[in-house]
Amino acid sequence: MISFLVRYWHKIGFLIMPDLYKERFKQTPWYFKLYHSYDIIKLKKLYKKDRDNKGVVKALENVFQNVDNYMNEYCNQEKPTITCKKGCSFCCSKEVFISDDEAKILHNYISVNDIKVDLNKATYQALSKFNLPLNQRDCIFLDSETKECKVYRVRPLSCRMLLAASEPKFCLNDKYGKPLYFLLPKMENIKTAIWNSSISGILPAMILKQVKEK
Repeated sequence: MISFLVRYWHKIGFLIMPDLYKERFKQTPWYFKLYHSYDIIKLKKLYKKDRDNKGVVKALENVFQNVDNYMNEYCNQEKPTITCKKGCSFCCSKEVFISDDEAKILHNYISVNDIKVDLNKATYQALSKFNLPLNQRDCIFLDSETKECKVYRVRPLSCRMLLAASEPKFCLNDKYGKPLYFLLPKMENIKTAIWNSSISGILPAMILKQVKEK
């Protein structure tokens, strides 16, 4: 069911929400927002049912796969001008919110694959609530040498759905100008549904929570 909704949303979504930029989304009429709220409730129920039947890891892997398929289909059909590329880590200094379920799958992945994470850095970022200088904001999963994500396969929805339409440097620092990101309505609804299915918070704090619980 989730696969069906994800696959065919663009046939409706682009008609009722044709502008894909976040700034314009703020001006969305209330009746469209009401529709999206209803959609989020449906997606949340579907996800929780899948999670209860298959467990967190399998349920989220299914969500990730569906999201990736949709994003690839969108890019192949619409051919948007996307400035993101491998090794571009400008967005990896941004504050990222994740759900408790996403934190669980991330913690499981780094444990199984023996991926080292700087917990002192995670603690510092969590305690500061990300109110840090730019050079101290790099994600705890970013490889400092290759500038690639250590957990790319199970990266959170916030990262997975981010498509930049502006120059990469805009993602690094707002002083260059306000970055433009594509907003795919159905993807935002899925992300919100997952976040509402459990507690959520900033990435370093949620990972530390998992470490303590284990």
